[in-house]
Amino acid sequence: MREAAYPELAMFPDRKAAEAAFYAWKKRLMRSPRFWVLLTGYTVLAGVFVAVVLMSLRRWVWVSPAMLGGIVGGVTAGSGTVVLRWIWRARCRRFLREQLLLRGIPVCLNCGYSLRGNESGVCPECGVVPGAEVDSSGS
Repeated sequence: MREAAYPELAMFPDRKAAEAAFYAWKKRLMRSPRFWVLLTGYTVLAGVFVAVVLMSLRRWVWVSPAMLGGIVGGVTAGSGTVVLRWIWRARCRRFLREQLLLRGIPVCLNCGYSLRGNESGVCPECGVVPGAEVDSSGS
């Protein structure tokens, strides 16, 4: 299932190398202060939003404080998982491409296309010249 979200994992020479690269990404992510700031900020904002919406609905639907806490926690945790995975997926894929290049496997950093056997010097998928890749975030 992980290979569906991160197709770069299938390009590694073996499963052990792919797992090591993915573990290195997770380790890097967990040490990133930015990740924790975003996680905390999103959790607080989503929790406040859901609580305000539910409190405004109390006029029409009775919601006990315990139920309110459960709903807020569940919605916040569930949506937070989806949102943060979406945000960090592109960065993880870029990191995996860099790991492939370090292992000598030719791959386009911009789009992830395998450049094995490519003699033109241009990625046929996105048209970027390897070594002159652009950042996918637009900066």
